[in-house]
Formats: sequence, structure tokens, C-alpha cells
Amino acid sequence: MESFLVWSVDKMTEWTINLVCYATSDQGGDCSSNLPLIVYKPPKKVSIQFLNHTGPMFERHQYSLQCTVQDVAPVGNLIVTFYRGQTPLGQLRSNWTTEKTPVNESFTLIITPFKEDNGSQYWCEAKLELGPAGPQHPPVETSQNLTVMVLWNPEPIHPTKLHMKEEKHLDSELKTNQQPLGSGTTNSYRGCFLWFALLAHLIN
Repeated sequence: MESFLVWSVDKMTEWTINLVCYATSDQGGDCSSNLPLIVYKPPKKVSIQFLNHTGPMFERHQYSLQCTVQDVAPVGNLIVTFYRGQTPLGQLRSNWTTEKTPVNESFTLIITPFKEDNGSQYWCEAKLELGPAGPQHPPVETSQNLTVMVLWNPEPIHPTKLHMKEEKHLDSELKTNQQPLGSGTTNSYRGCFLWFALLAHLIN
């Protein structure tokens, strides 16, 4: 024989509940069974920020990216994933595995940005694992996007390459300033020819 009882509450105030099922046999005697109960509460809000840092970041420096999840239960079933764009950077879990009441918790991930990350958007998501008997699509809450600016030093120029560039520039300037030799020589020959032609005319 099976019997069911539908239990519904408008607001949860007690999170450590012990359910017991009692049964009485017609042949005499009582029996009971404890029912496991887990009350889930999806996160109220998820936010992301850099810990102890504002403004642009420098390439190859380390920064702490913090994801804060508010009012979630049980936090031991929570998985927090950090993203850069659509690329997952890491997953973190809470150490409060026995806490049943809703709590706020922050998760921190160390990142090292590069110049290719300039303009990227960082964000995080919080997902409650409901177990194999739970819904196939567990509740997921995401944070806002955090757009970053990465500053980097320009690539150094090797001294040999710089010296070659300077020599090439000077050589180009010398060629530009040089007078063409051919035009001066041609003008000299033309002047001598006219002089001899005039002298021959006077003699005749």
C-alpha cells in the first residue's frame, strides 16, 4: 500500500528539517523511516570584480578576480565557473559542505592577462548541482560582464637592427643631397663647342 502527502510552504524559515514517516500495522506494532531532505535556494545575485584593483591592468602581472554569490543554499552544491569571453578559466567549489542555510560566499581566481586579452570581457556563473534526481537543467545565475584594458610595453628593437636602420636612413639622405654629375659635364662640353664655333667664324 502506498500513500502520498503533498507538502508546500510559502517561505522557508527552517533549513535543517528532519522528516520522519510513521506507519502502523494492522497486525500491531509501529515502524518509522527517516526521509532525507535537501532544500535548495538559487542564488539571489551574482557579481564579479577585481580584488583591490581598479583601472587598467599591466601585461604579465597577476590579478585576483572575485565572484560573489549571494543568498544561496546549500552552498556545498554550488559550482562557480569563471569565463573570459566564452572560454572557461576555472571552476571552484565551496568548503562549506555541511552548511544548509542560505549564505553569501566569494570565490577568487588568479589571472595573468596578456596584450591579446585587451578588451576582453570576464564574467562568472553560479550553478546549483541538484543531483541525478533533480532537474536536467539546474538553476544558473550569471554575473555582469567586466571589460578590461591591458597595457603592455612595445617590443624592444635590437641594437644591430637600429644601427642598420640609421645607416640606411643616412645613406638615403646622402643620395638625395648629391648633385647629378652628368648634367654638369654635359654643360661644360656644350660651352666649349660653342666657343670654338664662334672663333672659327671670326677667323674666316
